[in-house]
Amino acid sequence: MKVNRLLYKVHRFISWLLVPLMIVVVVSGYAYVRKVKFLNRGSAFYLHDTLDLPLMLLIVAHVVLAARFELMRFKIKGRIVDGLLLVLGIVLGLTAIYVDTRFPR
Repeated sequence: MKVNRLLYKVHRFISWLLVPLMIVVVVSGYAYVRKVKFLNRGSAFYLHDTLDLPLMLLIVAHVVLAARFELMRFKIKGRIVDGLLLVLGIVLGLTAIYVDTRFPR
């Protein structure tokens, strides 16, 4: 299997994984602020606090892969571009981990 095809499948998987995760994070955030009958405030805070790091990391991976495919559409491709996007993804991912662990709630 070619690398582009594999990365496209990974991008699609991440995109579909983000949909229910975003719904859970939004609903838990709303349940934490407002009264929702099916989720109490403690569970809502726990869900919202636990899922923020996976959400940020998946968004970083989604954005970097989408940027790669968009750049390829405009004939901007090559190992240098892939390397720069990889470094950007690693830096953004490590920044998200640092912020999540350094500034706990």
